[in-house]
Amino acid sequence: MAARQRKPKVRPVVSPLWTALFVTVITYLLLYPWLDQIPVLHHLGVNEPYNAIILAYTSQPVRLVLSLFLIFYFLPDQIVRWLRTSRPYQFVLRSFKYRLAPLLSAAGILILALMLSNHYLFNLLDGFGTFCTDTVVDKLKTVNNGEEFGFDFDSSPERLDYLCVPTGLSLKTDTRYRIVISREPDLPTNPSGKWTWWGEESYMGGQPIAQMSRWKATAMAIMFPLRRTLDKPWGNIILRIGSKGNEENFLNHAAPAQVEEIAPYPERLLFLRILKYWPTPITPRRNGELFVYLNRPFPVSQGWGSWLSRRIPNSGKARIVIDLAPR
Repeated sequence: MAARQRKPKVRPVVSPLWTALFVTVITYLLLYPWLDQIPVLHHLGVNEPYNAIILAYTSQPVRLVLSLFLIFYFLPDQIVRWLRTSRPYQFVLRSFKYRLAPLLSAAGILILALMLSNHYLFNLLDGFGTFCTDTVVDKLKTVNNGEEFGFDFDSSPERLDYLCVPTGLSLKTDTRYRIVISREPDLPTNPSGKWTWWGEESYMGGQPIAQMSRWKATAMAIMFPLRRTLDKPWGNIILRIGSKGNEENFLNHAAPAQVEEIAPYPERLLFLRILKYWPTPITPRRNGELFVYLNRPFPVSQGWGSWLSRRIPNSGKARIVIDLAPR
């Protein structure tokens, strides 16, 4: 009887030393959040700021992925072979490859195309003045030397003109204005004056989705193509010049701390010191009325817009003061 032929020995792609080192690093990252609770391993932690960085990048679902990696990495070859040739595994693989994946891909491309089409159609209609209504010319005001104009802005979408709130102030081309914006308390429901976005504390400069809950942050990321201005954060205050065209200015300041105290209006120096007043200079490139609104998701359909406003509410009031900027 002929001797059995021996199977050729397969050389490992990675040496055992590098494999052990790699597994050690993965295990360390997996156990890092609990090192302080293990007496023998507590000295393996690192100091700030590296501690915060590692904790941020080893939170869920990263730890779940690392755990699954270690489990499947050490599975015996016989179990892996049995799993890959089993009927349930093959059925799931074929279903995902030939049915579910193409369906999800087509649906994703269709939804993205509809959202982007909505965004650019909204911008086109907005440029023609569909959503901004001019104040009657006789009621418009103009800022002159030594004068300032105050306007109370309610950011909530409950008002009918939330898509484009008119201020009744006419701005002139190539004139430098200083716009100062401060949060205002809303008695008795919101005495601190804090702004909210979808139930989370927010800022006049925008709502970072990283500070929202995971499912809300995911929803806001999916709705990114519906954002009125793509390169500015959600909830950013937008200043628009004229009911037609796309002349806009933005608050580009970092979000201040959400402190509780609200100093009374006109203590401007106090506001400046605690970063609750934001002086913003603008120089319009055209004549027109000043409008204010927030960077929200804006579907072209008014029905969908009202539905989104109810599902993603925001609140907050501000005092907007405008005067001529000093030369």
